[in-house]
Amino acid sequence: MKLAKWGNSLAIRIPVEVVEQLGIGPNEEVEIKVTGENSFEVTRDRRRQDALRRCASWQCRFRPGTNSIVKRFTIALTAACLDDH
Repeated sequence: MKLAKWGNSLAIRIPVEVVEQLGIGPNEEVEIKVTGENSFEVTRDRRRQDALRRCASWQCRFRPGTNSIVKRFTIALTAACLDDH
């Protein structure tokens, strides 16, 4: 496999077999961890989906008519939490 230049970063093409095994697709979030001197691990990053699922469960606890406010707050809160990581 060859690395390609992408701006100031390097890019790697993930083989279709790996994509299918991980169940990932374009624009999905993944996490990359260095696992050794010459190795790394790629996993699906489900933090955003998990946070949105938790926040969606909170909506039923609010008065009717407030769901749009809760939804906007949930999106902003989720983005802020993920930016910290």
